[in-house]
Parts: sequence; C-alpha cells; structure tokens
Amino acid sequence: MGFFRAIIQGIKSLMLYPLRSMLTMLGIIFGVCSVIAMLAIGEGQKQKAEEEIKKLGAINIIITSQKPIAQEVQGQRTGFVAKYGVKYDDAARIADLRDAGVIRVLPEKIRREDVAFDQFVKKDRAIYGTTPYFLEFSQAEVVMGRFISEEDEMTKNNVCVISTTLASELFAYQNPLTNEIKVGKYYYRVVGLVRTPADLLRDFKEQKQRVLDGAVLREAAARLEESLAEQNKIINQRREKLKTGTAKERMVGEVIEREHLIENSDISKLNKLPPIVFQERLESQDTPESKWFSDQSGKEFFVTPENWVYAYEGDKAELAGHLGHRRVMRMAMEAHIGSQESNLGKDTEFYGDVYIPFQTLRQDYGDREFKRQSGGISAKEVEIDRLRVQFDEMKHVKPGAEMLERTMRYEHKDTVDFKFRIPYAELKAARDISTIFTVVLATIASISLLVGGIGIMNIMLATVTERTSEIGVRRALGAKKLHIIRQFLVETSVLSITGGILGIAVGIALPKLAQKILSSNETLSWLSDKIRQISFGILDYDFTRFSYNLELIFTNWSVALAFGLSVCVGIIFGIYPAFRAANLDPIEALRHS
Repeated sequence: MGFFRAIIQGIKSLMLYPLRSMLTMLGIIFGVCSVIAMLAIGEGQKQKAEEEIKKLGAINIIITSQKPIAQEVQGQRTGFVAKYGVKYDDAARIADLRDAGVIRVLPEKIRREDVAFDQFVKKDRAIYGTTPYFLEFSQAEVVMGRFISEEDEMTKNNVCVISTTLASELFAYQNPLTNEIKVGKYYYRVVGLVRTPADLLRDFKEQKQRVLDGAVLREAAARLEESLAEQNKIINQRREKLKTGTAKERMVGEVIEREHLIENSDISKLNKLPPIVFQERLESQDTPESKWFSDQSGKEFFVTPENWVYAYEGDKAELAGHLGHRRVMRMAMEAHIGSQESNLGKDTEFYGDVYIPFQTLRQDYGDREFKRQSGGISAKEVEIDRLRVQFDEMKHVKPGAEMLERTMRYEHKDTVDFKFRIPYAELKAARDISTIFTVVLATIASISLLVGGIGIMNIMLATVTERTSEIGVRRALGAKKLHIIRQFLVETSVLSITGGILGIAVGIALPKLAQKILSSNETLSWLSDKIRQISFGILDYDFTRFSYNLELIFTNWSVALAFGLSVCVGIIFGIYPAFRAANLDPIEALRHS
C-alpha cells in the first residue's frame, strides 16, 4: 500500500508545477520520438532495398556476357566481328549440374528495335528472346491472354507477348490480342500481355508526373505574367540605353525602332537575292540587343531580338532578311558525332517491352548484331546475352556460384567475357549495411534521451533544494533514507514513463504525417503556394521537388526499446538527486528556509 501512496504523492508533487514538469518531460518525449522515428525509417529503407534485390530472385544467379578489354580496341576496326560471351554449350553444361542444386536455366537474347502497329511507332524498345520459364524467374504476371508456350519455342512460332506499358502506347482503344506488330523488319502476333515491376514503376511515375505537371502549369502561368512584365521592363531599359551608347549601339537601336514598318513585299524582294550563309560568330561585337556574324567573304551582319538580319557596311545597316525565311542560313558552328549504346537502365534492367520465343528470335536475328558507327560498321557475335540460373534452395546458391564460375572458366580459359551477379550476396550485404545504418540512427537518436535525462536530474536537484524543509520534517517524524530515495525515484519514474508514453504517440504520428505529406504532390504544391502568399513572394520555393515515397516500418521491439530506454534514463539520472535528498542532515534541513 505504501508504494501506491508514494506514486500518488509523487504525481501530486509534480502537478504542483505542471509547466515545469511538462518542460522536463519534453526531453524524454523528443528522445523517444527520435528513436522510434529513426528505427522506423531505417527498417523501411532496409525492407525497400531487400524488395528490390528479391525481384531478381534470391535463389538465382545471373551470368551476363560482356566484351573483353582486348576486343574493345579490336572492335574499333571496320569489318572486325567481336565474338565473346556465354555460349549455348555453357548453358547446357550448367543445366546438367543437378547435384549442385541447379533446377533450370533461362537463356535470353536482348535486342533494341523499333516497334510499330498501324501508324504508331515506338523507337528503340527492348526485345527479349526468352523461354516459357521467364515467369518463374521474375515477378511478371500475365494480365491478358497467355505467355510463350513450349510449342511456340519448339516450332519457332512468330508470336510475342508485350508489356502493359507498350500495349497502352500502341493499342489505345482496342484489344491487342491476335493483332500483329512489327518489330524491326519482322511481324509477330500478340498472344498476351504481362505486367512487370518496370510497368508499375512507369505507371507510378506517370501519375506523379501528371500531378506535377498540373502544379507546374499553374505556377508557370503566374510566373510567365511576372517574367513578361519584367522582360518588357528590361527591354525598354536596354532600348533607352542604346540611344545613349556608342555609334554602333545607336545604329542598332534605330533599326529596331523601324522594324514595325517592314512589309511582306520587302521580304519577297529580299528572298529573290542570292542566299546569305553565316560562317563565323563574332561574339566580341555583340551589343545588348544584337548578335553579330560574318559570311564566307568576311562581310558582317547582325541579328536583332526579332530575328531580323541586317548587313553592316560603312557604319550603316541595311535589311538583309529574316532567320525564319529562306535567304539566311547558318552553318553548324560545331559538329558532334557520337553513338549511344543500348542501355536497358536500372529500373528496367531485367524486363523488356516485347517477349519473343528464344528460338524464334535466334532464327530471325541470328547471333550477330551489326551497328552502324561513324566511319564504318561494327559487329559482335554473342550467343546468349544473359543466362539466369535457378537453384532449389538458398543454401546451395553460394557453393553453386563457385561451381558455376569454375565451369565457365574451364571453357573460356583466361578470357573474361562474362560477369556474375548474385542477388543472394547482394541481399546479405544490403541487410548488413541496413543493420549498421539502423544502429547508427538509433545511437544518434538516443543522445537526445541522454539530454532528457540530464534535464530530469537538473530539475530534481532544484526540487531537492526547494523541498529541503519538507525532507527535514519527514526525517524528524521518523522517515528513513529509503523512504526519501523511493519518493524521489517515483517522481523521476513518473516523469520518464509519462514522457515515454507521449513520445511513443508522437513518434508514430509524426513520421506517418511526414509520409503522407511527402507522398502527396497536391499537399506539397498547396504548401508552396501558402508560403509564397504569406511571405508576399519572398519565399518562392517549389516543395514538390521533395516528393518521395517514404517507407516506414514500426516494429514492437523498437517501441519497447525506446520506452525502456526512457524509463532507464529517468531512473538512472534520478538516483543522484534521490541519494542527495536522503543524505541531508535532518537538523540542518529543518533550519533551511
């Protein structure tokens, strides 16, 4: 009964100064809130990273063909065919490694071709030559029709399965099934639609972009009016400055003022004259309202902001034409020659737009791929662009990877024309990094709990000084040191427990609120508009650029850890004030005023 009375008395003592007690608890509240929020964010990012790697399959090993360094140099010679990568024999030998846990292999050919249906053409799309096992190696799902069958593969049927993204682009208002699409120069009949993580990502990005576009258009309209007014002001200032500038600047200002008098008949007469070809840019002669050029004969011209062209002779300007008409032409000042390698990208690295039976793609396109470059044509011969190997259990992945590497090395000798990717190893590394990341976040957040504990100690030491007479009276009436210690520890426990409970509520509510705000472009756009209005346009910042899909995972152990730390901190930092109060001399305490 004495313990419950001590709790009630401790609560009454704290309620005598509610503001001071609340301010003392703030340190604990923010400390617990920080720990829970940091651990939730850490767990969320860990889960997100693991999901990305699991998409590749934790029991899979991916072998990709890559050009050896020696052939990079040789491949620059016209007519040289670079032969490298995973062979059909490699796939057959690996498929026979049943004792190592291999259950199936998935060879893939990858091409980049234009895809067309009717008048719609989509450039440079990823074409996959694959087998019916593709669905078992990926997170793709058939949403309409069927996937490639064993019969399609054996008989080399001209059929294909397309992604939902490509279907929405080519077949806007009709059923794509049984229609034929043109891939490169070959025709394939569509038998199914698949949805992949890449399609879901594209859908999310498109939806996000639509919201952003709406906000951007509204903001752009307001800014356009402001910028036009500002530009007109600057233009007028420049025009006035031209009237008091050098002789060349005054001449430019005069012809600009007369441009509104130019008629269509003047342009027709000028177009009948020989063409003018700008050869060189004369930047040193530019004025605020004109850009200068010279032609092949060295004759100088200048162009006004409205794109009117004037010939400059003897300190006089004569109208020569307009950049938008036929007479005046500009030669390319710089020549850029380059080629862009096909890149499937990170987001769509393992998913394509069109899926064709492997043997059909091999029959149509062969193993050689030609690429037109500046100065000639380069070619490569790759039998299998990528080979995915699936194991029966996760425990066989690591030893199986070593056996696969030995198998590949045996045939390829010292030639490094392939590379391994092991999602299981990446998953394990991601978990280790995420664990370290979470521990660091929790440690940093725990520092705020220590600050809260120092606040409790500080306020309890002040309470001891204030209640010295009360302590003396209680000791004189027979209270023992243990009773005084218990009373002060109860008060610190009440502070830390109450702060911990409030901290749990705040620690769950605030991250969820931040998650909702960051994922809502409408809210961020509204926030940008409100801050702009309140600050009268001074704080003009677009918060939609902070849009982010924040992953949060609240675990029972993180909440328990944060609450337990808050209670421990309160008790530990309350021990010294409690012992100090208990060790006061009763007589000296009674004399204190």
